[in-house]
Amino acid sequence: MQRPSLGGGLSSSASLEVAVYTFLEALTDSRASSLKSKALACQKAEHDFAGMPCGIMDQFVSVMGRKGAAVKIDCRSMEVETVALSDPELAVLIVNSNVKHELTGTEYPSRRSDCLEAAKRIGKRSLRVATLEDLNKELNKEGEGATMYRRARHVVGEIERTTEAAKALKQKNYARFGTLMVESHESLKYAVTYVIVQIRHNSEFVLYQKRL
Repeated sequence: MQRPSLGGGLSSSASLEVAVYTFLEALTDSRASSLKSKALACQKAEHDFAGMPCGIMDQFVSVMGRKGAAVKIDCRSMEVETVALSDPELAVLIVNSNVKHELTGTEYPSRRSDCLEAAKRIGKRSLRVATLEDLNKELNKEGEGATMYRRARHVVGEIERTTEAAKALKQKNYARFGTLMVESHESLKYAVTYVIVQIRHNSEFVLYQKRL
């Protein structure tokens, strides 16, 4: 088993949780009732023992990810779809910024809380079913509510971009996929009001190389 880089933003905590669960399955000869229940149990461990109210993405990908495929997750229905990512003409680079990634002790819990509150204010169970029109109509873009609006707008936009990105991969439209990735990065800068300097420089360097 290849060891994930701790603090490298590659879901090392989720992969450790899944690895331990898998080891216990082999040790006890008792399997989870489903891959979904296995991932949710690992998420619960992070909530209860690490004190981090994380979402389901990292655990679902660690459990259900497959070689040569991306994983599209619907966080409302908990449905997972694998999307082929094995075209030999395509190269995906993971660049280490050498910045340690942590969720505990960061603004992640407050961002999550803002998104939950935003959904409540627009009368939706989740931002999963919200639209930009809903946000523009019900939330304040300026003043005290501006941060909540920016964060909610990023989430709603990201849901749409994810759907479009899956379509682009299926159609092997990698230029469109790349554009969506850049849009995601720019939206995140707007949503959280900052992006780590090293990551911003990496992104700008890649885009500069593309223009050469």
